[in-house]
Amino acid sequence: MKKQPKLSRIWQERPSILKSKWGDRPKGIKIFFYIYMLGFLAGTVSHVLDIWHGGFMPYTSSPLPFNVYWSSLTFFDPLAIILLFYFPYAGMVMAVLIMVSDIAVNLYVTWVERFTVHGSRLKYPKCC
Repeated sequence: MKKQPKLSRIWQERPSILKSKWGDRPKGIKIFFYIYMLGFLAGTVSHVLDIWHGGFMPYTSSPLPFNVYWSSLTFFDPLAIILLFYFPYAGMVMAVLIMVSDIAVNLYVTWVERFTVHGSRLKYPKCC
């Protein structure tokens, strides 16, 4: 019996969240994941264009923490795509974290920051 290299054994014993399970999934599940990937691709393109047109940290009308968060999505959105493709379970965890945090930040900025600090008129980012 041939002994497996140590790294190979470690990879086979990795947590189930890092195991790729594309081969045994129904077509509908694969389509669902592809739709998620397209959504994150659209988000990536949107953030890249914002940075392209407005420079680094383009959301000048928002406080720095929100600006940093939205700019960081330029890196986290493609990471979610990669994880969804290669490691669907980990990708779904990443996707849910991104979506929940993005909704929370957007709701806060739209309903609290804009209406209470800046009055009732919405102010859009300088780059758009």
